[in-house]
This record gives sequence, C-alpha cells and structure tokens, in this order.
Amino acid sequence: MHFFEGAWPLLVLVGPQRMASAEVDEMLKGFDRYFERGERYALLTVMPRGIQLPGARERKQMVDWASSATVRDFTAKLCVGAATLVTNPLMQGALTAILWLWKPPSPHAAVRSVSDGLDFCLERLAAERIPMAESPSVMRGAVDDELREIL
Repeated sequence: MHFFEGAWPLLVLVGPQRMASAEVDEMLKGFDRYFERGERYALLTVMPRGIQLPGARERKQMVDWASSATVRDFTAKLCVGAATLVTNPLMQGALTAILWLWKPPSPHAAVRSVSDGLDFCLERLAAERIPMAESPSVMRGAVDDELREIL
C-alpha cells in the first residue's frame, strides 16, 4: 500500500498485490491523515498488475467504511473527484459491485489508463478551482515517475 502525495492536491493511492483484511485496514486508516489535513484533493487509485481480487469480506469492509457518515462527510467536503484505474475485467466487475452497493459522495470515474485517470482528476481540480503548486504537465510527470517505479 502506498500513498503518493508528491503532486498534491492530486493524491495517488497504489494498492497492494493482495487485498486481504489487514491491507484494507491499512488503506482505510491511511485516509485519516488526509481527512485531518482538511485540504481539498482529487484521488487517483491504481492497483498493481496481477493483484489478487478482494474477497467478499474485504469488499464489505470497504463498503462499510465508505458508507460511514464520517467518511461520507469528509469525502463530500474534501474530495473533488476520484478515478480508479481498472484494466482487469474481473476488477471491473468488483468495482461495479461495490458501486452498486455504495453511491460515492463525490464524482467517481472508472478509467482504463493512468492518463485517463489523470485527465479526470486534473479536470476536477480545475473545475473546483483548487490551487495547484505545479502545472498539470509537471504533476503528470511526477505521477508517471512514481508509478513507473511501482507498477
């Protein structure tokens, strides 16, 4: 599990190879520091190639967390948009199942490439007039460099 904030206010979450209950807990607790920070952001979630799909228990764990009033309030207030990179057809099905059970409190897109995810997130930041310390091209470069090392 890795949170990359080197292109803040664009936050990138790279998931683990295996989404067992402990990894889901780590991911969910990782968001606390961004909620406490209180700054608006866009989120790009990327899962590494060959990820083991989360089981029913882990999917329920994520849905329960995401459905809690506190998380929904913080997400609606702070997250201007989220994109999830979904290249694996089975992962597409898992994300679809989650979205059937959970309506995100901010705009959410399932994307098929990092570039599409960056487009969505950067467009959401611009639409909400979120100040960015770097140009979109510099932010793209930072994310591409980070993901090249991880994926």
